[in-house]
Amino acid sequence: MAKYSSYQHALLPLHNYTKQHMQGVAVAASDVVKPADVQGESGLAAETLPAMGTPVEEVWATGLLDDCDCGELCCNVFWCAPCMLGRIHATAVNNQPGKVDLRVCCIVPTAAALGEGIRWALLLTYGIGPDIGNLFSWVATSAFTEEHRTAIRKTYGIQGTSCNDCLTSWFCTGCAMCQHYRELAHRGNDPGLTIRCARQQEPVVHIVIAQPAYIPLVE
Repeated sequence: MAKYSSYQHALLPLHNYTKQHMQGVAVAASDVVKPADVQGESGLAAETLPAMGTPVEEVWATGLLDDCDCGELCCNVFWCAPCMLGRIHATAVNNQPGKVDLRVCCIVPTAAALGEGIRWALLLTYGIGPDIGNLFSWVATSAFTEEHRTAIRKTYGIQGTSCNDCLTSWFCTGCAMCQHYRELAHRGNDPGLTIRCARQQEPVVHIVIAQPAYIPLVE
């Protein structure tokens, strides 16, 4: 009987925590049951319970270098990057799946044309003409790609940092754009090209696990 009483004493804080949660009472992080709180005469300790409502970070549905599994998507990014940027921007930033942000589509070629104009001006004036057009185009494309990556990551709670977003978007722009499209399609927000990639799964379905049944203890 004494041994049973010690077990009951050890489980009493856990019982109170479960009782409060089942009754809808908010439990602060400081009230989480710790092993030391439930360690009684028996020497047994329960596991630490996580704070309620703690967000769990997700990961990208596909890898950054999974482009080879979807040649059609790679061709769209390579041959028509401004259009792809416009579609991703409309979906990730404007929350308009299937639409195209014409503003984004026009900025990239305009930046390239401006760079080419500066290049020819330098060529005719000083006899040198660095490839400023491609430089301006790369800067505009990478800047939008970084904005899209940050927006997608924050919207869906994907793990990562702003520094990682910057490095990935500026030094692996094409692969990042492909990954962004696959992620949006995986989440059920297809940007509008209806491209199905080999590693692209069905939209995510979140399963809610029911709370365990409340078993009263004799206090």
